[in-house]
Amino acid sequence: MFALTPHRLSLMLAGIAGLGAVWFLPPWLKRLSQTWRVVFIGSILTVLGGWFILVTGGDPQAMLVLLILLLSFLIALLRPIAALLFYLALIYIRPQEIYPSLGVLKPVALTGFMGMGMWALRTAVERGRSRFLRTPNDLMLPLFWAIALISVLTNDPKLWKQVITSFMDKPVVHFLILGTIFTMRRLKLIILALLIYTVTLAAGGIWQHFTGIGLGGQTPIEGRIRALGIFSDPNDLAQAFVTCLPLLAWFIFEEEYPIAVKALGSVIGGALIYGIYLTGSRGGVLSLAAVIGLYARRRFGTIIAVALAALMLIGMISLGPSRLGRISARDESAQGRLEAWWAGLEMFKSHPIFGVGYSRFTEYHYLVAHNSFVHVLAEMGFVGAFIWLAMIYCAAKSLLELIAYAGESEEGRIGYALLSALAGFLLSSLFLSRSYNILLYLIMALSLSLRVMISERKGVEEIRFTTFDAITVLGMEVSLIAGVYLLLKFTT
Repeated sequence: MFALTPHRLSLMLAGIAGLGAVWFLPPWLKRLSQTWRVVFIGSILTVLGGWFILVTGGDPQAMLVLLILLLSFLIALLRPIAALLFYLALIYIRPQEIYPSLGVLKPVALTGFMGMGMWALRTAVERGRSRFLRTPNDLMLPLFWAIALISVLTNDPKLWKQVITSFMDKPVVHFLILGTIFTMRRLKLIILALLIYTVTLAAGGIWQHFTGIGLGGQTPIEGRIRALGIFSDPNDLAQAFVTCLPLLAWFIFEEEYPIAVKALGSVIGGALIYGIYLTGSRGGVLSLAAVIGLYARRRFGTIIAVALAALMLIGMISLGPSRLGRISARDESAQGRLEAWWAGLEMFKSHPIFGVGYSRFTEYHYLVAHNSFVHVLAEMGFVGAFIWLAMIYCAAKSLLELIAYAGESEEGRIGYALLSALAGFLLSSLFLSRSYNILLYLIMALSLSLRVMISERKGVEEIRFTTFDAITVLGMEVSLIAGVYLLLKFTT
């Protein structure tokens, strides 16, 4: 079994550093004769081969892992946006879980940090291209991370490493997106990649439903499809499908795309909706109806939008699994969720400032909160919940202002699709504890990137977080706490 010892790690890092140095040699190589070029390249390959053997000890699986790591490094070196695409593929498709030997070197974390490093290097070299500190979330997200760390240091200090490792994907995605998406073409590329990754999950889920085994050997749970990693819960998978549907609708209704693309998009949309049905997620079905209504309202008007949403909701509940028809506050599952909400408020009451600690909800209650706001309020207190709401507020505000300015232009239409995607995620989060889910931070980063892009190209004022905004978010937080409390008082 391959073990990543300090000696091997040192060799690996030295080799990667050497490979990075070779990147700056091409101008010098051009001055060499063809014979000396062959000798030089042959020497590099020989050294690289010996390095492979030293690091891996000749283990074939370890050599495959290292090869993938090198490829990810080269991708990040050539194009940071390619590193972003590769990073998202690792998050969605999870090859490191399909082939466990790939997980030895933590490819998700390494690819993310490589991409961040290359972005930082290019930012330093290419003046005028920096996107750092262009949005309020650039400061709020690291602050949110710091509050998560404080929340565990004040309650259970031994968890500090878990906070650092489990939280790092949020700033990585945020800054990679803000730092690499400068054009509409790049934004469309990322959205297209998300659609491809999501429909891959849907296809794997449908295959799993009919054969009993899906991608990576994953099996259904109580007849409900699921995927690997962060989508191993059927509700999470449904949330991913719902979030992606407005982005797919934007591709379908864009006039610039041929009829074949629209037809393919319609088939993919059907697969995603069928995937939501197969997850048996009640929150997913309700969010689907709401997202369809929200997106259709702008295109077809309020009456048609309400009719479409109602038809979708009635159809899914009537034809779906029996659990979809049990959407009631008196259902046993719903009662358990309400109890979890009450437990969350009790945690907030006992630890009001920084909460009981990041990722410690289940140490105080046998269920997770089943509500993203209650979850972050309980774990990170009033301060953490304020920052969390403020980040969402800034993303939504940036899109609403952009839509008001851009109207029916391409930027306005894609802005509305992103707003619908954000709404879809948040609606499903009413029933799930997904305060730290990477999808939320991905959609927010895409939204802010679009806004920054428009500000640069058309001179629109950049997004600001003013005193009025802070008071608004504060009012939202107090209202949500009071609303949850009153709801529990009158239903339990």
